[in-house]
Amino acid sequence: MPHPPARKGPARHRRSGILASLLLFALLTGAFLHAREDVDYRFGKKIFSPGSPEHAALSTAAPYLENEKFIMRQDYWKSDLRTGSGKALRLQFFKGHTYRFFFAAHPENLTAKRSVHLSILAPDSSVVADSVSEPASTVAAAHLTPDSTGLYLVLLRLESAEESAEESAEDTDEKMKEQQIPCVLFYGYE
Repeated sequence: MPHPPARKGPARHRRSGILASLLLFALLTGAFLHAREDVDYRFGKKIFSPGSPEHAALSTAAPYLENEKFIMRQDYWKSDLRTGSGKALRLQFFKGHTYRFFFAAHPENLTAKRSVHLSILAPDSSVVADSVSEPASTVAAAHLTPDSTGLYLVLLRLESAEESAEESAEDTDEKMKEQQIPCVLFYGYE
């Protein structure tokens, strides 16, 4: 007995419509997962343009955002820092997770004489992660896999490079310390 002819009706069109919708969704959401310097980054309902510290941090985090197991926290720290000063954040981390941190300063305000520093101290005050930005970068990234659950101290700071004796170090340092530089810290876990 021959098989009945394949139906060519609304069910077939629904399936192709659903597949087309899924493909379109994948293409649209995938555009925000790749690190590019010339695009805006969407994070939740916020959009960050190139030149912002959020954009710099998310550009560095982009490879991890593609990992389905990695969960970026929707809340993030944002404040202004001066060179030579810093901020300490006390955060609870859990054994068994790997945490990734992305600390960035505003690219236009961070001169070549400044660097971005990110350090993490365990509950016993030992340094468990430490990162300094590359010379041409405004982002410091670090990761941590805690040995135990507890409150950890995350230290964020901007530092100026040592200057030669010929330069007017006092004038330069005073100008740098006066300037407030917008900074952000994003972190997530898997």
